Parts: sequence; structure tokens; C-alpha cells
Amino acid sequence: MPNMSPRRSAALLGTALAGALACTHDATAPVARVDPAVPHVSLYELAPSDTLWQRSLLLSAIQSGGTRPIVSLALVVDVGTSAQHVDALAPHDGVPLVTLWLDTTLVGRHTITVRATDDSGHVNDTTFTRVFVTPDAPYTVTALPGLGGETIANDVNSRGVAAGWSVTADSLAHPVVWEGGVLRQLPTAGGEPARAIHVNEGGDVLGESMLWSQDSTNYGLHPRVWRADGSVIPLGPIAAPVRLETYTGDSITVTYTCCTRAGDLNDRGQAVGFTDGGLVALLDLAGGGFVTLGSGFYEFGLNSVNDQGQAAGYYYFDEYQSAPLVLAAPGAARVRLAEPTRMPPTLLACRHSCFVGAVRVGDAGEALVSSSGFRRDGVEEYPVFTFPDGRAVELTQMFGPDIVSPRMSRRGMLVSAIDGRDSTLWLWRGAEGRTVRVAAPDGWKFVSVGGVAPNGVLTAQARNVATGWSGAVLLTPSAR
Repeated sequence: MPNMSPRRSAALLGTALAGALACTHDATAPVARVDPAVPHVSLYELAPSDTLWQRSLLLSAIQSGGTRPIVSLALVVDVGTSAQHVDALAPHDGVPLVTLWLDTTLVGRHTITVRATDDSGHVNDTTFTRVFVTPDAPYTVTALPGLGGETIANDVNSRGVAAGWSVTADSLAHPVVWEGGVLRQLPTAGGEPARAIHVNEGGDVLGESMLWSQDSTNYGLHPRVWRADGSVIPLGPIAAPVRLETYTGDSITVTYTCCTRAGDLNDRGQAVGFTDGGLVALLDLAGGGFVTLGSGFYEFGLNSVNDQGQAAGYYYFDEYQSAPLVLAAPGAARVRLAEPTRMPPTLLACRHSCFVGAVRVGDAGEALVSSSGFRRDGVEEYPVFTFPDGRAVELTQMFGPDIVSPRMSRRGMLVSAIDGRDSTLWLWRGAEGRTVRVAAPDGWKFVSVGGVAPNGVLTAQARNVATGWSGAVLLTPSAR
């Protein structure tokens, strides 16, 4: 049985407890009159509906009967055994919770058994059936032209305007946008390498350039916004203290005007960035200026800003441990970032050698949080979607156990990801709770997701098996 990262245990603990406290166990759980000598479990987080619009399964179990403690749990699918994860949790407030999830994907009707064994060898099964449905959603694929080298389409808006970068024959990255499938280069100050990262619904583009100065005190990544009207507005540079390690192992702090990273751009004309020195900058495009705020964290970064002015990302509270971060900014003429507010308790886990951070915050307050931890066989990634009311959904059950590059739309509660096992592309419609396969024409395999627009338009990195072509593509929902 595969080992599992400690991060995941705590990441799911809050959800399991919420279900246990609400007593929302499955109808197939044992009734009150049971053999006291036989181990019994009650199941939580299992949807009562017979049909599940998802590809896999996750549930929690609690021992509800038996005189001896349960020492092992197994998931059995149909008549055989399935590869599985069983996540044993330490008792919390005296409640021994266990989270189980399938290390496989399912289609159609299946009988699933939770097999409990106690320390005296008694075995008991709790069985239920579910129908797994993941229909196809037809899409058209448009290969996006490049400048001769690697080409990345990192974001897209509802009009199909994509933003990214392309590398030329001289190995320099140039920021580009595609509109109607036609490439257009964005201007830079002096031909320096640069990339476009985000595009909003109005066509404004956020990116960053690599700059240097002769005295080495003004260098690094400098964010800027290419406005739809053709103007260019810098976000920084910001003078920030940067920790440096000397060759002798000493730590020194030097103030550089450098290293401001581009975070995100919303539809209200606000962009957010952050520095290595722990400062955050919010740019008001309408006013052409920005404000900076300090932080008391060891290190942090911001990946997203919604139209309500909330910025989301991550922070490290020591050298090894991170947690999601949301900076609340209630409506104001110039948004001010308030004190950090923690995400729901289901997402606050990072015990050692792992990373937890918010990838994007939506306009309604929903968020995509990604967690990754190290295992002997590589790095695991476990994305979690949180609804505005605090409910959390572990997305491995929506996409399958091997998720690659999950991305979320700013509105509409859409999340897209790649199944790393077969290079298929999937879209989860959170408002409906349904997963669909992005059905591209035959021959396309997908490597990573770039952006997700509120209307389901996507960008991705892909390759065509038949022709050998690989690069950035635009995916547009087809009319049925």
C-alpha cells in the first residue's frame, strides 16, 4: 500500500470531522443491532445519490461497532481488489477517523466494499453501489503559432484572447497574445526576455520582464501591465530587503530594487505582485499608481486577485511549512489589503517537506488550493476546491488520482486538470458538481493546463500524436 504524505491527513481532517459531527453517514452503514464481536464502520462524505458525476471516490470511515479495535481497512471494487490509498488518522477528540480513496478511475455501475478487520482477525464488510458518469464535452482545438521555439499560453479570457510567451531562435522569451489565433508580440523596454502571464476580460495583460542594471542593485523580474489601449504601466520595481547567503554560510540582508514578481490581474483594473523581501504591491490601473504593504511572514507570495479585491497565495510560517493565505480587501477606491485571514481548517495542513497554497480565489470567494508533498516515488499534488460557504471538495475524486496542473476560472466555479496517466483533459463544473471530459479530436494528448475562462474556453500545452506537433493550443467548446 502506498505511503501518503502527512499533509493530506490533516488536509482532510476538517471535512471528515464536519461529516461526523453532522452524522451524515451513508444509508448502508450498520444499524444499531449488530454483533458486538464483529467490527463495524460507518461511512461519511459519501454522496447519497446513486449517480456520481466524478471519476473516483473518497470517503471517511469511523468504527461504530465491535469489541476489538479495527487494525486494517481495505477497499474492494466489484469482485476483485483495487489499488487504493488508506489514510489512517490519529484519534481526534477520541474519534478514530480513517480516510480512504481509490487509486483508480471508474466508469459505470460498481459495487464497492469497505472491508474492516480487527486485531483478533474478525472481518466485516460494508457494501454500497454507485454509478460513475463522466460524459464527453466536445471541443475544437486551435494550434497557436509561435516564434520558432517553446510556446506557452498561460491564460485566456472568455473572448478567446490568450496570453503567454514564445521563445525565438536566439533563446529569448517574448511576451505575446493571440486573438483569433493570430500572434501579436508585446513591446518591451529594450528587447529583454519577458513573458505574459494573465489576461483579463478587457484584454489587459499582466507580465514580467527580466532587467539588469550595471550596479547590480536594480535587477530581476519587473512586472508590468500592457493595457488594451496600448499603454504600458510598471508594477514596481520596489526597494525591498533581500536575505542573501554568503559563501561562508553567513546570512546578510541587502536592500535591492529587484525581484518583484507578477501575481494576477482582475477585471476591475487592479494587479497584484510581491517581492522576495516580503512586500506586496497592489497596482490601481485607473490611477496609475500602486501601494505597498509589509508582512510579518517568513516568506509569502500572491497568485490571484479577484474583482472584490481579495488576493490569495501562500505564506511560510517557518523555513519548511506553508499555509494558504487570503488577504481581504473590502471595496474601496484604492484597495487596501487587510490582515491575513486563514482558509477553512480542512486546508491548513503542512507538517513537513510540503507546500500548501491558494492557486486562485474566485469572485464569489471560492478558492483552488493546491498541496504537494514528497514521497519516495516522487511528488504528490492534491488540489482542493473550497466553496464560499467553507465546504471543501478533494478534487482527486473528480479527476482521478494523478492530477496535473489544476487551474480555476475567476468566475463560474470551473476547474480543469490533466490526468497524468493517459494525458486526457477534464473539466469540473463546481456549481453543478459534475465532471466532463474535454473531448478533443483524435490524436491530441495534453501536457498541462494554461488558463480557464468563465465560459469554459481553455488553453493548454498539447501534442498531436499523428503529426508530431507540440505547443500551445486554444480549446473552445463546440456547439452541440
